[in-house]
Amino acid sequence: MEYRGAQADDWIRGSFISRDYKNPKQLDITAQEPTQVSNKTVLVIYILKGKKLTVAAGEMGSDQRPANFISGQHVDVFNFTRD
Repeated sequence: MEYRGAQADDWIRGSFISRDYKNPKQLDITAQEPTQVSNKTVLVIYILKGKKLTVAAGEMGSDQRPANFISGQHVDVFNFTRD
């Protein structure tokens, strides 16, 4: 998978493990590039309802998965809507 942010230097390429049988569903995303984040993991929970995807991501390298979908000091929450 690949993520690209608004800035040219805001990107990550990596792989993920999906645990869609969990509630909420989980992803473990392991960065492969760029080198400074290689082999670090981001633990994620997500909900997909209709056309809306809500993702809560913990800090890169942390072993703590977000417990809910509330943005905070160590958790970023993203909302995506499909057209």
